[in-house]
Amino acid sequence: MFKCYKFENMIITPHKYPFAINDDGLPIHIDNISQENRKQTHYYCYGCGAELFPVLGEKREHHFRHEKDAICDPDKYLHDLPRRQ
Repeated sequence: MFKCYKFENMIITPHKYPFAINDDGLPIHIDNISQENRKQTHYYCYGCGAELFPVLGEKREHHFRHEKDAICDPDKYLHDLPRRQ
């Protein structure tokens, strides 16, 4: 079981992040990613700097996800998120 965090009416879990940083160092929301452009750039985590992957399925809410073995502290992600917005 893992903790959930709330940020501006969004529920953030340790594996589902709505924001990432693109190759240009700019913040990007998952809603700005489409199936067509999802592989045109790389996305990185606010908290740990590891690469994130857009998840754009039809059953679950769209989000960015780390690789399975990534170690990231959601508290650091949430702490750094408002600074880059």
